[in-house]
Amino acid sequence: MIDFIICFNRNGKIRLNKWFNETSIKEQRKIINLIIKNLNSNSNSNSNSNSNSNKFNLIDSISNFINFNTTILIGKKLIFKKYNNLIFMLCINDDDNLNELIYLNSIPLFVEILNFHFKNVSELDLIFNFYKLNKIIDQLFINGELISTNKDYILSNIKLIV
Repeated sequence: MIDFIICFNRNGKIRLNKWFNETSIKEQRKIINLIIKNLNSNSNSNSNSNSNSNKFNLIDSISNFINFNTTILIGKKLIFKKYNNLIFMLCINDDDNLNELIYLNSIPLFVEILNFHFKNVSELDLIFNFYKLNKIIDQLFINGELISTNKDYILSNIKLIV
């Protein structure tokens, strides 16, 4: 099951967040700040230059999976994929014996649907059309479970709603 979906830019600014469990806003902020802080600290220790373009070097690594050993995210796995200047991240329970590749493949599906709907999605589309994004996410996931991977089916449902 997916706990949350977040999307942020390479500077760490949150552009989208959707939570599927009951988490207080204070706890949500704490989790997001922890993720961004850890990604920033890993990238700062790995990079030789101080430019903003080198932030989040961990995101540029080979793996698309991160396990944080912290008290807040214990038993959770972060799955991410980078598109242009945006990083899409899902948090799943590591204890559920889920196939991580299914969730990793749901990120490109989500981005394809956004590209189709917004005609090449950009960061500004995420900022100014957050209400449409939530409706699109609701067509992909219910209570943190992936509904369908059929793009045509999802797009036909989105055309009816949005």
